Amino acid sequence: MTTRNAHVSQIILVAGWIAFVTALLIHHQFRPSIMTDIVIYPATIFTALVLWKPTRWLSAIAAIVIALPALGFIEWAALTEPGELRRFLNQLFLLLAGVFAISGGISGVARPGKR
Repeated sequence: MTTRNAHVSQIILVAGWIAFVTALLIHHQFRPSIMTDIVIYPATIFTALVLWKPTRWLSAIAAIVIALPALGFIEWAALTEPGELRRFLNQLFLLLAGVFAISGGISGVARPGKR
């Protein structure tokens, strides 16, 4: 396993996690009620596990745990009509989280090295 490819996939997954948490913060209007949102816990745990011990399966699971809720919560109409800034930014960060998570998961699984 080359460490450069492992680091790139980790950086992309962390960028997806940051975009996901930012979207949740915008949705909750930067209040502590973000802790009641259950989807933040698996995303945080699996992203931390990928940083601690990067394996192919952890990269895939972290990508799924971030991308599925992120792409599932998107209201596509909010992206086409940015009338309300907070709603538009929330959807934009959810889209970024999904794209980063999918690309980080694919680069984490497809990296060369031990199987």
